[in-house]
Amino acid sequence: NQQNEEIQAQRDRLEELNERLNKQNSEIEKLYNIAIARKEEAEAQKEEITDSINYGLRIQNAVLPDSIIMNEYLQEHFVLYKPKDIVSGDFYWTYKNEKQTLIAVADCTGHGVPGAFMSILGITLLNEIIQVNENANPGNILNALRDEIIHALKQKGISGEQKEGMDISLLSFDTDQKECQWAGANNPLWIVEPTDSGTYSLIEIKADKMPVAIHPKMDSFTNHKFETKGKSKFYLFTDGYADLFGGKNGKKLKTKGLKDFILQNAHIEIRVQKEIFDTFLTEWMNNSSRKIEQIDDICLLGIER
Repeated sequence: NQQNEEIQAQRDRLEELNERLNKQNSEIEKLYNIAIARKEEAEAQKEEITDSINYGLRIQNAVLPDSIIMNEYLQEHFVLYKPKDIVSGDFYWTYKNEKQTLIAVADCTGHGVPGAFMSILGITLLNEIIQVNENANPGNILNALRDEIIHALKQKGISGEQKEGMDISLLSFDTDQKECQWAGANNPLWIVEPTDSGTYSLIEIKADKMPVAIHPKMDSFTNHKFETKGKSKFYLFTDGYADLFGGKNGKKLKTKGLKDFILQNAHIEIRVQKEIFDTFLTEWMNNSSRKIEQIDDICLLGIER
């Protein structure tokens, strides 16, 4: 009868709808499984990449001077070294012989893995240069380093070519005298000395405005000679610290802010200053209305002699 036919028709429609739903569920499940598989694949790839970068960190740490060498060569000093990522484009380097002690802080093009490659190249080349002429002055060392980088990276100076290289501050202490020599590529040297009035002054020796790389300006690097009076503090650094965003207004610390902070703590012995700079860095980034992250590698080195 008609009622039975209507019931059967409803059953048929329900069965059809059920089949559609089952088919849709099956497709959704397939898509879900694909998404899970891709997520697991991405996580595995990320883990593999991270493992490779961590291995790269071991290599980079192996070429950086360790704390035993730093303490032996420099005595009173600190190094604040904070990569933005796992590995860093900043590096520090030191060398000592009977006549002089050399110390450098450099900022290579880029950060992360590309910067780390450049930093390892820079350290390797500095070691090779000083083996050829162990008594070379900082200016000549930077000239030789630039030549070696241009050669190693096959830089020709053509339009559109990548200009990989580094900014660097290189300081030399004479072993027997109070004479110092210094040369810089874009990065200056700051010297803090006590004044007769009991305060402290900060002297800046400006760097040559050109990098250690191929560049439109390719003059010889200036080799500065000077003597210190009494206990002086020397600061070599990359731009990462001064470029930190933070504070109440979320703005950059800038060079002036870093200078002011150094003078505020000039009376404190140099070894203690590492913790002070590190604490200030954290507080500066956290003392803002918005979340601030480190945007560049940081390397700040202080020496007292």
